[in-house]
Amino acid sequence: MKINLKYLKHLQTMTAVFLVIVVAVFSAQATTHTITFGGQLGFNYSPKQLDLAVGDTVVWSGSFTTHPLSSVTIPQGAASFHVASGTTFSYPVLIAGTYDYKCDVHTGMNGSITATVTDVKESVTALQPASFQLAQNYPNPFNARTVIKFNLPVAQPVKLKVYSVTGAEIATLLDGFMPAGEFTVPFDGSKLASGVYFYRLITEKYIDTKRLVLAK
Repeated sequence: MKINLKYLKHLQTMTAVFLVIVVAVFSAQATTHTITFGGQLGFNYSPKQLDLAVGDTVVWSGSFTTHPLSSVTIPQGAASFHVASGTTFSYPVLIAGTYDYKCDVHTGMNGSITATVTDVKESVTALQPASFQLAQNYPNPFNARTVIKFNLPVAQPVKLKVYSVTGAEIATLLDGFMPAGEFTVPFDGSKLASGVYFYRLITEKYIDTKRLVLAK
């Protein structure tokens, strides 16, 4: 008898989500934290240990070609990550707990993030969303920061990406397995030029794209 590991993982996650789903709607005061690595830092991350609030965003800055990045241990329901190209990677922290990560190439090059809940406007619900939904970002137009909300009726792999009008990928906000629930993801466009951009939610059974306008 063959065991479908993907289905088994789905069942484990759904069991935990069925017991209680915490729906956190984070304020627009979320902070972006930058972790640098490589170059003059050598085989180190700076800072190596980072404490932040759920709803904040972590941005790694360095050469992922030289130092490919992977999550090691993450809280249940959080999205795992792996980056092997480019120079920046943005990761919104949506679940409280400890996130350990490492360089895939250099032994001993690792770091840790600890996230705690500090600003939860809604607490607990036992109800899962009935359907998929990607909401319009708010505010829109926005100056520098906005939030994107979406619903998942079942646990599954999720990607949330931002693109330019030419189709070039600007940022990956989520890329990993997510539990069923309602999610709010902050997006920081402070380093982008004013203009029209698009964000796309990609799941196994649902894909949707919406427009956002950055007006500085």
